[in-house]
Amino acid sequence: MKQMNRLGALSFRLTEERAVRLRQYYSLITAVSFLDTYEIVEQVSDSLWSPTGLMAPIFDFVNQVWGREMLFQLQPYSVALVVLALLVAAVGYRPRLAFAVAAVFSLFCFSLTVAARGVRHPEAPMIVSLFLASLAPWSSPKDRFVDLWTIHLQRALFVFVFAASGLQKIWLSGAGWLEGDALKHHLLWAQLAYAHMEPSALQLGLNQTLASLPDLVIKVLGIGVVGAELLLPFFLYVKRVRAAALLLLLLMVVLFRFALFVPFNGIYVLFVFWLGAFDRDEAVGK
Repeated sequence: MKQMNRLGALSFRLTEERAVRLRQYYSLITAVSFLDTYEIVEQVSDSLWSPTGLMAPIFDFVNQVWGREMLFQLQPYSVALVVLALLVAAVGYRPRLAFAVAAVFSLFCFSLTVAARGVRHPEAPMIVSLFLASLAPWSSPKDRFVDLWTIHLQRALFVFVFAASGLQKIWLSGAGWLEGDALKHHLLWAQLAYAHMEPSALQLGLNQTLASLPDLVIKVLGIGVVGAELLLPFFLYVKRVRAAALLLLLLMVVLFRFALFVPFNGIYVLFVFWLGAFDRDEAVGK
């Protein structure tokens, strides 16, 4: 009996109306994030082509049967299919199937980008989140309440993304981030590494402004980034400071997006699962 009570405490029951709203917000934000994050890749040289991971056998098969050009020809259609599937999920037509389709084809799209351009880790949370959404028993008009247990997993994924990033900075750079050297290096390196993205004058100006700040300010910012990634995600579980923690983390992600030219939009969708509007319905426990 105690075990059942514990499982009940871990459930996340929403009214049908709130579940529909959550599904709509999540689908639309994911669609926008996917379009902004994804890069259409044209044919690349053999020296750059390096397929790895789950999709590598499929890429190899298509390459042997139809040629690698077919992969790049399928790419725009896959992007369109992901966005279409998310819009179908938003209107509530077979949402679990729609999320599964979006997850599979986003995995194809991002794996193709990795094989042609290299690793860009922000997309991983989006793919995992879509697979989790395809497992959720989304509501129907027949249900008053729906048990979205995957919300807890979505929140845990959000905390893991930031905490793991902070640990990685400490592990790989040591005192570099705490002294500010690593942050300045990334700011200067981004100007060269992401020149092909044609950043706007506003982005370049922000990047150069941050890079030219006094060393003491850069040091404070470096410590702040590591501290935010290590500590603030756990403050999300304290309702009194949750809004402030979310705003600070969102500000950090946006600054990374525009100052370092790194598309972290795959993480934006996970902010949805911390909105107070989707917290557990009080009526469930009554």
